[in-house]
Amino acid sequence: MIFTTVRNLITAIALVGFAWAAQSQINVTENSKKTTKEPLSITGNELSDPVFFRDMLSQSLGELTRNESAVLLELRKGYERLSKSCSRATPSKPPIEDAALSRNILAFEQARAVISARQDALVRSGSAYELAANRLEAQYCLGLPSNLLFDALKSPNCKQAQNLQSIVKIYRTGLSQYYQLQSDRYRTYLDLATIEQQGCVRSGFTSRLLLTNDGYMKESEEQSQRMVNRWDSELNRWLRSAGVPP
Repeated sequence: MIFTTVRNLITAIALVGFAWAAQSQINVTENSKKTTKEPLSITGNELSDPVFFRDMLSQSLGELTRNESAVLLELRKGYERLSKSCSRATPSKPPIEDAALSRNILAFEQARAVISARQDALVRSGSAYELAANRLEAQYCLGLPSNLLFDALKSPNCKQAQNLQSIVKIYRTGLSQYYQLQSDRYRTYLDLATIEQQGCVRSGFTSRLLLTNDGYMKESEEQSQRMVNRWDSELNRWLRSAGVPP
């Protein structure tokens, strides 16, 4: 199953959000909230097949990355439009508005710190998975390269070891890109908060942006992290059963 939320996310965060900067408020509809779906439900039997798992992983990470890229692109376009029209003067704000804006900035910074922690965890787990998969490949493949020309010479154990190497590479590369896009999205929110600090949009714009992010993107982040936890569990299981625990 593939995420179907990206159009609604772009509309809610970018188009509606930036339109509100010139008007008074936005309304998040209940219908668009109902479109988020749990991605790619799979069974234990399917997970036992490394080839299926590799293809599923590539598809899921590709979809996550495309959706996140589309939202980030629209956010950056909106930021560029607003920053071009923004005078650099910084008018004073009433204390209650400054306090609300400061809380919003802190919320975005804290969310970005969560993504940073996930990036750090990926570096550690990805390195461990790669080392374990490489040990497995060296044990069973005797230097045979991972291409189709030599498939007839490979044992089933060798083929599985090289499949695991491929899975780990997809996992590390795709997930690293996805987390970076998430981090860039929160960096863009902070850039947009600066626009409000400069008085170039109506007071409360950042509050609406935070509300929309929490209503849409946070759900997507939590869904994707549940998938990552399942992927981690499966990779650990395969490598342990092969005698090379990460």
